[in-house]
Amino acid sequence: MAENAAILVNKPLLDLSLNFVPGFGREIMNGLEPPPGLESLFIHGYKGAFSPWLSSLHRLRVLTLVECDCQVLPSLGKLASLESLTIQYQGVNLYGVSKVGVEFLGIEQGKTSSSSIFISFPKLKQLTIHFMPSWEELEGVEEENSEKITIMPCLSELTIYDCQKLKALPDFLWKTPLQKLRISGSPILENLYRKEIGEQWAKISHIPNTKVGW
Repeated sequence: MAENAAILVNKPLLDLSLNFVPGFGREIMNGLEPPPGLESLFIHGYKGAFSPWLSSLHRLRVLTLVECDCQVLPSLGKLASLESLTIQYQGVNLYGVSKVGVEFLGIEQGKTSSSSIFISFPKLKQLTIHFMPSWEELEGVEEENSEKITIMPCLSELTIYDCQKLKALPDFLWKTPLQKLRISGSPILENLYRKEIGEQWAKISHIPNTKVGW
């Protein structure tokens, strides 16, 4: 495995697609060492915890995770070049994820000093999340840290499909330069953000292009 990893890391690859079959994956994932210049990565069918190398691909611009069954989403907020992130699950996968915490944003609890400024997902423009049936919460940052942490400052398009238990979206999203918002198959969110009558419609009313519901 180490020899194969070395071969991969030395390849001048810009795009990589990884398709895992049931019963195999963790050893292969841990042993991989993708080339540092990788710009696009597609992972399908992986089951288990993601390896640390995923959050070290600092030239990665496009990341797609499809049917990856895990209890915790990987820490991706430190990816300096990531512009498009798609997380898509079908069938019965990912029933274990109920909360997406600050680790996903690349924020390490208790490690933000009073003088440091951290930017999470500094270049992310497009975020799509599709079918996370147990997802209830997307965590933001505490009020005392909001001035020294900036989250998704370039986000222009947000799409959320089929997240039936998601209770609300964090306020940091409404501070981003969103131009397009799509929410469907997510009844709690649809009630909250429905045009003109939703309890939290005012929070998204400034977004030029919104569609809530089918």
